[in-house]
Amino acid sequence: MAVQILPMHAWMVTIWLVVWGGSHAEAWLPGFFVVQKQQDALLSLYAATNGPEWTRSWGLNSNFSCDWHGVVCNQLGNSSYEWSVTELHLKSSKLNGSLPDSIGDLNDLVVLDMDSNQLSGSIPQALCHLSELAVLVLSNNQLSGSVLPCATGRSRKLRRLELVNNQLNGVIPDSLQGIERLQLAENN
Repeated sequence: MAVQILPMHAWMVTIWLVVWGGSHAEAWLPGFFVVQKQQDALLSLYAATNGPEWTRSWGLNSNFSCDWHGVVCNQLGNSSYEWSVTELHLKSSKLNGSLPDSIGDLNDLVVLDMDSNQLSGSIPQALCHLSELAVLVLSNNQLSGSVLPCATGRSRKLRRLELVNNQLNGVIPDSLQGIERLQLAENN
């Protein structure tokens, strides 16, 4: 019986698939992968907001979510193969539904722009955990509840908050003072 010797990279891929296997393999492409928790958060967002009906549906043809419309990624550290989602630009994309709590798993998110969609429900508390978030634009939706459920614990990096034309209510927290661009008009 002859034994076939595989090149080193083939062994590494085989070991990786055996160790990680299952759903972890779905976010992997040869040479690149997005942190699985973030990939799952994007898929959850897609499902919760009627992704197949979006103006530019992701289609999910590429397992590398950095190729999806509106998703911007950066490499993690010095790694040439690990990527993290840093921006979501889904303005006027016909998102319809509530933002899932899993959006808080996009822990490297700097920009979240979902202006002019049909988002409903409250702003998820999970956004409070996004310590890198600098720009949050959720204007022209049907969001309700508190202006920002975590304003007292908001990201220190938050410099632009636009929540115009929703159904939000409550007192504007003192912690929002000092934000470079704060727009809250046309709410309750």
